[in-house]
This record gives sequence, structure tokens and C-alpha cells, in this order.
Amino acid sequence: ALVDPPDRGVRFGGRPRRLDWRTLGAEVARMAGLLRDEGCKRDDVVVVQLANTVEQAIVVLALLRLGCIVSPVAEPLGDAELRRLLGASGASAVVTASRPG
Repeated sequence: ALVDPPDRGVRFGGRPRRLDWRTLGAEVARMAGLLRDEGCKRDDVVVVQLANTVEQAIVVLALLRLGCIVSPVAEPLGDAELRRLLGASGASAVVTASRPG
């Protein structure tokens, strides 16, 4: 169902992952539960700033399952640009990585 880029380890850290449909479904369900517990709900605008990995797809699918409006932004976007975007979008949450890449 999903495959990481082969250079994931070099670019983003971690081993490249390959998910079958069953694993993808389980991870999306788990992520939807985590996001719901953090307060994400139907019609919330949520900005997603993640690398192009399987985790990005899992987060987007989980947010869509919850009925959220997903606003993806480019990973290299800087703090100032991200702040402007957040203000303009009315986002109630941001999902991003704890470190660049």
C-alpha cells in the first residue's frame, strides 16, 4: 500500500518502510485515535508539515478519517512563513516533526 523512499535513512532517519493494506489500516486507526485524544475533530483545519514518508500519508489519512480539513505545507517552510500561514488558515493544530527531516 505504501513504500518509503529508498533514501529515507539518509534524508530523514530510520529505515525505509513498506506497509501492506492491513498494516496501513491499523496505523491509520491508531493515529486517528491519538489525534482525536489530542483534540482534533470534524471540520478542524490541521496543518501538516512532514517529510514525504509513510508517516505523512498515515497522518493525512487519519485526519481525513476524523473529518478534519488537511492543509499540507512544504517541509522546508521557515518559522515566519509557517506563522503567517497558520494565522491565515485558522488552523487549530499543526502536525510536524520534532526535528528537521
